[in-house]
Amino acid sequence: MVKRWQYASQVTFHSNAQMSGASSAVERLAASVAKGVADTMGEDLRYDVAILSIDYDQLTRKHPLGRFSIQRRDNTPFSEKKYFSDAPLPTDVHLRLLEQFEKDLSAK
Repeated sequence: MVKRWQYASQVTFHSNAQMSGASSAVERLAASVAKGVADTMGEDLRYDVAILSIDYDQLTRKHPLGRFSIQRRDNTPFSEKKYFSDAPLPTDVHLRLLEQFEKDLSAK
């Protein structure tokens, strides 16, 4: 019998780090979208990254692995800074990657 193992780690966490801070291009895009909405709709809304997803070409593997994602928690105001993350990794590795990402964002 052939056995194949896959990992699926899902965690919910709080973070003060701003995902839009990962890139000045993303920050500019969010500000431009907010300005476009304000000019068009007359509403002053703050846009920010809601989902970050990292994947590989799913056609390169017969049995695909999951993608890595960080997203704002559904039905939760941005002000709560609550996130959900999914990874095709053991949970300890997943948590280390999230901690490093938060440090990298905060160092900017």
